[in-house]
Amino acid sequence: MMDGKTIRNRLVGSEDERAVSPVIGVILMVAITVILAAVIAAFVLDMGDMGENAQAGVSVEGDGTDAVTISVASMDNADGVIFINSEEGQYVREDNEDLIDLDGTETAMELDTVGEQVTIEHDSTNFDHAGDYTAIAYIGENPENIEEQTGIRDFELTD
Repeated sequence: MMDGKTIRNRLVGSEDERAVSPVIGVILMVAITVILAAVIAAFVLDMGDMGENAQAGVSVEGDGTDAVTISVASMDNADGVIFINSEEGQYVREDNEDLIDLDGTETAMELDTVGEQVTIEHDSTNFDHAGDYTAIAYIGENPENIEEQTGIRDFELTD
């Protein structure tokens, strides 16, 4: 008949036959935990990427009482610059006569070449919208389908 020590040695192994010591087991568990944490962190941090910001430079001339002239100084990675009324949330229309929502039926005024300039005028007959405006650089095919936009310069038209 077998005693308990003999049965234990057959099931677990004697001191000389054990495969992994407790120290090695702890080191392996810590290594697995560190690798798993690194993989999860890489996945989570990659999901936080918000894409690139549209970058362009414009200069604004004029005191804003009747008109401002806006010139494109640099386009960096932007595809164009458009103009929005900050208070009404509408864009300056291409013919410079009124503000519009970008719904595809009309075209927003845009600048897409370095050195290109436009004068936005305020008068009571054509463009009767004094207020705060923002030049917006955008990335995308056209202003109606903007992928990324960044406000780059504020200006004001007053009565």
